[in-house]
Amino acid sequence: MVLQETHIDKKNFDILPSWETAKKSILPWLESVDTKRDFTPALRIQDTLATMITEKIKMCIAYFYEGIIIPLTGYIIQKWNVSWAAVRLAMDENMHNIMQAARIIPHNSAYGFNYMTVSHPVPAYNASLAFYKPFQNQIHQKMGDTYYMALPEHSTTIVFDHQQLQHYSTELRNDILLTYDCAAVPLTTELLEVSSAGIVTLLN
Repeated sequence: MVLQETHIDKKNFDILPSWETAKKSILPWLESVDTKRDFTPALRIQDTLATMITEKIKMCIAYFYEGIIIPLTGYIIQKWNVSWAAVRLAMDENMHNIMQAARIIPHNSAYGFNYMTVSHPVPAYNASLAFYKPFQNQIHQKMGDTYYMALPEHSTTIVFDHQQLQHYSTELRNDILLTYDCAAVPLTTELLEVSSAGIVTLLN
């Protein structure tokens, strides 16, 4: 499923449902950003809840509606007459429910490279789950204090532990680049390190 993004203003606000209906579909949405400079005007004009979460990914809070992604803005929140705190609470509750339906699947390559993939019934949620703190805690329980992840597209999230890092360049890197190049909506070619200190980009 390829999701499409649209923006809401005074001219088309009426297409949105009430907050009581919409809050059940408030989720984070990840977007690829070529450079930090590219991100600045988007943040200023549209994405009032957006933030850079890696060197090449920004995250906004959005309303998911029948395959359409609607990034939330101050105008939308004001018209719904709710607070930012209420929006974030709704997002966290929805992500918790999504996490319950996700699976972490182990894989073993013929060359001894061991990794896991994230699998949700709605594949577009796989990448967003990777940045959800309770889900990260689950991965830490399986892989230790530090692990690594690659997200070439929204539906593909690969994680592996420190012992496998030395094999990444030879066993998986080319597959990540190919998936990114062929994706309808590519996300990032980055290899990310996840630890208690946060998320760091190791490779671009």
